Amino acid sequence: MKAFDGKLTRVFQINGKNVLVRGGGYVEDMMLRPSSEREEIAVSYAKAMNLNALRMEGVRGSNYLYDLCDKQGIMTFVGWCCCSAWESWENWTEHTAYIAEKSLKDEVIRLRNHPCVIDWLYGSDRYPPADVERRYISVLDEYDGTRPYQSSATSQSSDIAGDTGLYMGPWPDAYAYLPPSYWYGKLEFNTEAGPGGEQIPPIESMRKMMPEDDLWPTSDSWRLRLSSRFSPQMREALNSRYGKPTGLEEYCIKSQVLQKEATKAMFEAYARNKYGSSGIIYWMFNSAWPSLYWQLYDYYLMPNGAFYGTKEACNPLHVQYSYDDDSVWVVNSYYHGFKNLK
Repeated sequence: MKAFDGKLTRVFQINGKNVLVRGGGYVEDMMLRPSSEREEIAVSYAKAMNLNALRMEGVRGSNYLYDLCDKQGIMTFVGWCCCSAWESWENWTEHTAYIAEKSLKDEVIRLRNHPCVIDWLYGSDRYPPADVERRYISVLDEYDGTRPYQSSATSQSSDIAGDTGLYMGPWPDAYAYLPPSYWYGKLEFNTEAGPGGEQIPPIESMRKMMPEDDLWPTSDSWRLRLSSRFSPQMREALNSRYGKPTGLEEYCIKSQVLQKEATKAMFEAYARNKYGSSGIIYWMFNSAWPSLYWQLYDYYLMPNGAFYGTKEACNPLHVQYSYDDDSVWVVNSYYHGFKNLK
């Protein structure tokens, strides 16, 4: 870890060279139906967007997905999720703790030979109680011992593992619309963030998602698939920046533009400030069901505006505008220089 502006930030290295981690949070199909085809598309989309990482909150994915990530050079961050029983420690019994310990052992043994796995997160939004944490660390030390691990994906420091060097947020607005200029002051490894509180797919996917009568004006079919907390902020930004839409097609088009601008600026800011800003995991990479938020491409595998904003921002040699000070930067993600560029 390195200190930037008095804050410890985790910087990952491969073969002794710093790596700016740029990725997204991966999720499986809502019904947990395995699909090698969808996993192949997921990895190909990551490559198309110039991303180099996926966060598997909940130990997502089949063995085949990790094989694909091995072959394509996609780093994975693996660990438990914040939801359901995993962080409900107050309700655990001794048997629950035993099952959690053995579950981690099974996953470590399953995945430890995959070079794409570069980090274990045995907590997500919080670190576990000391007795549970000791069990987890004992498993990791005994059955792997070759990779770093952190007590959570946040900046919270446990007494046992210490500083994580990570950050999640800004909380509670991690998924809210934030103006493009916001991200340029962030010196951190951010494990979960992004203006994804409302991400309307292209109109073709909208027509697959709900009956024609429910498409416009917005209806209960929309509300079922939206974030009631973050969607209003995204709509306010869309209306103020691009004008209030009067129909579905206009809404879908303007949403793509808003998504592209907001997401592109976020990834560009982290690239400009590397390696004080050492990583950003966009929330989320894909969608588990036909929804209207948290996705760089939708359930029907259709890329959205954020997909293309990410793709442009993460180009390995990229000229970019900075919203905070009107400067123009050339960001080189290669490990060699260039001369006489025009």
